[in-house]
Amino acid sequence: MKSRYYRSQLAVLPFTVLCDMSYLALSGDFNFRAVTIVLVVEFIIFLGLNLLGASFLFRPIARWRPGETTAAAEAGLRRLVRLPLYARSGSGSWGRSTPP
Repeated sequence: MKSRYYRSQLAVLPFTVLCDMSYLALSGDFNFRAVTIVLVVEFIIFLGLNLLGASFLFRPIARWRPGETTAAAEAGLRRLVRLPLYARSGSGSWGRSTPP
């Protein structure tokens, strides 16, 4: 479940790279410097920050075990139910990078 969640959080990266490379190609500014800057920024934001945010959001769920009735289990279950909402708002708030 954890690896599937991380993969879903990183699914925005290829789409963003494709959109920005298309924009660079259509704008006529498709050169090595522009591509390098866009790729570095997008990998930092959409790979690094998304993985960091995903691990932060998943931490309470990782402590939860099915069948437990402790307070930590209740918090983990509550977080699991709300995880799509938290994840969507987190990855959407990074915004889109703009080509140089």
